[in-house]
Amino acid sequence: MTLSVFRSSMAIFNRSTSTSSPGRATPRIASTAKGLWLVYVLLTALCALAYAWAGMSTLDAIMHAFTTISLGGFSSHDLSLGFWASPAIEACAIVFMVVAGVNFGTHFLALRRRSLRSYAV
Repeated sequence: MTLSVFRSSMAIFNRSTSTSSPGRATPRIASTAKGLWLVYVLLTALCALAYAWAGMSTLDAIMHAFTTISLGGFSSHDLSLGFWASPAIEACAIVFMVVAGVNFGTHFLALRRRSLRSYAV
């Protein structure tokens, strides 16, 4: 029974990653997990830097980067992003929410292949 559950789980995982050729994202699930973590860490760091560049304090930028990439929508202020009244901060949030809404497996494959073809439909 365990083997059949594993096979069906791998089938679902392989279907959820948009690849142009069938197969696994990497030969081992551990390396795939590390790759997905790398994508998450890179997106979070880039988002925090963008928020800091747009005018947030370091602490606010880090907190909002975590919530933006996870699409949680939480804030350290009652007015959320409206606290800053900054179109630049709102633009950063929009861009990174759209990027975070894309399957992280697709980002991982694009980084791994060093090609934007992974994003083609």
